[in-house]
Amino acid sequence: MEHFQTFENFIHPIQQQELEKYIYFQYTIPWSYQHNFERENESVSIEMRKKDENILKPTCGIFYHNLVEDNEIISKHYETFSVLKKTITSKLKIEVNNVLRMRINLSMPYIDNTDRYTSPHYDYVQSPAKILIYYITGNEGDTVLFDQSYKSEEDLEKKTILARIKPKKGKALLFDSNRYHAGCLPKTHIRSVLNLVFQ
Repeated sequence: MEHFQTFENFIHPIQQQELEKYIYFQYTIPWSYQHNFERENESVSIEMRKKDENILKPTCGIFYHNLVEDNEIISKHYETFSVLKKTITSKLKIEVNNVLRMRINLSMPYIDNTDRYTSPHYDYVQSPAKILIYYITGNEGDTVLFDQSYKSEEDLEKKTILARIKPKKGKALLFDSNRYHAGCLPKTHIRSVLNLVFQ
C-alpha cells in the first residue's frame, strides 16, 4: 500500500447526511471528555514540544464515544456507524477480521487555532493494523501525517510532515496504525471524525 490513501464520498451522500445529523441531534450519545490532548505519558508530549514549536498545547480537550473495543461492541450506537466497517470490505476489498477500536471524536471550536497540530502519536503497534479516519463533519481541522512510524521505541525528535489531509464531510483516510499522526483543531465549527483501527 502507499503511505496513505484518501477516498472522497466514502459512503453515499445520504448516509453522510445521516451520520452528520446523528452527531448533531442524537442527544443520547454518552460523550466522555478527555481534558487535554497530551499523550498518555504526558512527559512524552512535553519533550516533543521542546523540539517542535508547531505542537500545540490547547487549553481545551476533546469529547469521544467508544463504539468498539478489542472487537467487542460496547455501544448501542454502533449500528448507526457500522456502515463504515462494511464499506471497507465492499469498497476497498479489505477484509476486516478484528476491530481493535472504533471511536467517534468530537472537537469543539478553538478560537486561538492556527495551523499547529496536537502531539504526534501512533494508534497501534503490536501487530500490523490499519487506521481508517472518516470525516463526519466539514472543512476544518487537518489531519497531519508524518514520515516517521513507530519502530521499536518512542521517537521524540521533531517529525517531518508527509501530508496534511484537509477534512471534508464524507471523506476517508487510510494508513498504517504505527504511523505518527496528529490532528488540528477547528476554529468556527465542530470537528467530528470516526477513528477505526482494524486488522
